[in-house]
Amino acid sequence: MNVLISTWLLVMTSSIVALGASVGGASKGSLLGLRLADDKVMGHLLKRHTRSFNPADITCVSIPRLEEMQHMFRNMVDHNADGKATPQEVRNFFQTFKNVTDDTVAAFIARKDTNKNGVLDFVPDYVQSLNQDNSLEEAREWFFLLDTDDDSFITREELLNVAQKLGMSAEDADMYYMSVDNNNDGKLSFDEYKKIHDI
Repeated sequence: MNVLISTWLLVMTSSIVALGASVGGASKGSLLGLRLADDKVMGHLLKRHTRSFNPADITCVSIPRLEEMQHMFRNMVDHNADGKATPQEVRNFFQTFKNVTDDTVAAFIARKDTNKNGVLDFVPDYVQSLNQDNSLEEAREWFFLLDTDDDSFITREELLNVAQKLGMSAEDADMYYMSVDNNNDGKLSFDEYKKIHDI
């Protein structure tokens, strides 16, 4: 798989450079302001990009899954469909659960903002976050949001209230969340809840 990704990247980079050469003239190519003096410079550029490419940084998903993720991203936070979620858009989403502080919003964005531009980009931030292993910090974050009365438990009523706001059926909420209610008391402790995150 890594070889295929590396090969794809090399072919795409070569195609872009070749396009720049054909647009800019026979001896010198330009693309997006980049000027290539000769084949030696082109070769150096390709080698440098290939060396800096780390396949582990790439998240591979199918086109249907990517479209599904984009739909979720737009429905939850990116209502203007510009491909990013600003701090205000994240805050608005969190308000679905409960009132949150600016620090909570900033910490959430900082944890996922891979390019440090202060917003959550659909690609790579959101796509990578959905395809990475869950962390204890992330589980605590979501537990805090779902525990709307801050009593250190998530009750079935809290879950159903949030599920309704998010368009999730009561049956799906019960199946997904309450399946980890080991002592059948109708509420989830953090130790029970974190099992949903495979922790």
